Amino acid sequence: MSFSNLLPRAPWTPPYSKRQAARASQPVIQQQVAPLPEQGQGTMTLVQRRNSPSVYSLLPLPRYEQHSAQRPKVVKRGRPLRPADALARQLEGRCAGVAIAYLEIMSARRSRQQLAQWVSADCFHRLLPFFPKNPRQVRQEMLLTLPPVLLRVRAQKVHDELYEVVALLRCVERVRVVTMQMRLIHGMWLITAIEQPQSRLDED
Repeated sequence: MSFSNLLPRAPWTPPYSKRQAARASQPVIQQQVAPLPEQGQGTMTLVQRRNSPSVYSLLPLPRYEQHSAQRPKVVKRGRPLRPADALARQLEGRCAGVAIAYLEIMSARRSRQQLAQWVSADCFHRLLPFFPKNPRQVRQEMLLTLPPVLLRVRAQKVHDELYEVVALLRCVERVRVVTMQMRLIHGMWLITAIEQPQSRLDED
């Protein structure tokens, strides 16, 4: 009596082939992927987009300025800010990218239509007269020779559906301040106001 029919079947292995042996002996060369071209900041971030079949769009990912450990600490003056919540941190990241894009639009280095999806319709139409149509219309104080570098950004809650955001950016030898308001409209946070950027010479 044989019990071979009760034993599990051995795994099937393909017959030995010289072609497969030669292919296995060849070293595997990893395909090198070329880096992405420089796009202003050089890196981008995926964020939610409205009124589009695609739920993602691109915003410039801000580069934070690196400080030396031997640099003297800045003396903080004025009333301390309230601790930021999780939503404020999320809005800060989005507004940092919008602030960089806004400065690049004001210097005619980016299309104005790229800002339309992040601001309300009323805010966008209020900003249109300030946007230059070509590089010759750029004001001297708004010229950019290098991408803006984010120094800091802070969002403060006014009430459950309104935040105020201030972004501080370095543009070569000048420091610019961009102030924004974000409001919850139909379940999505949109920028409803952007003040004209204030600029001053860097004192460092």
